[in-house]
Amino acid sequence: MPSFVRVFIRNAQGHVLVVIHKDTRGTLNLPGGKVETGESPVSAARREVMEETGLMLKSIQLAHEEQFQLNNDTWQGYFFEATPLEQQAYNMEPEKLSRVEFVDERLLTRRGHKTFLVSVLERLKTGDDEIEICQKELSLPFPSQIFFKNSG
Repeated sequence: MPSFVRVFIRNAQGHVLVVIHKDTRGTLNLPGGKVETGESPVSAARREVMEETGLMLKSIQLAHEEQFQLNNDTWQGYFFEATPLEQQAYNMEPEKLSRVEFVDERLLTRRGHKTFLVSVLERLKTGDDEIEICQKELSLPFPSQIFFKNSG
């Protein structure tokens, strides 16, 4: 079964690291991507963060995992919380990403959605299981945009 990772990283000011893929019209997402054959999810998470942002991680821990139906395929999603060694992130993939930056978490909700891991963490606290899967990203080689439905 194919797998993907997403990594929730905060800087010293408490801002959340997001990436913006060029083909998503400004949609914010957490760094991450596809787990390669023979690669562990934690290794994939570290690799994807380094490839997209240039950040090395001081610590990383699994926060949530879940299976998703995307394009008639079942994907295993792994969501990590991590602490970066550095506080400055860079756009290491300008051909794919328009921006890489730390943003105030309130910006994520003001834009009409919450990134998946933020919502996963909230759901773990509240027991809310309502999930909406955005279909617009399914042409990518890995599911990069998975969000909870924002009821507020």
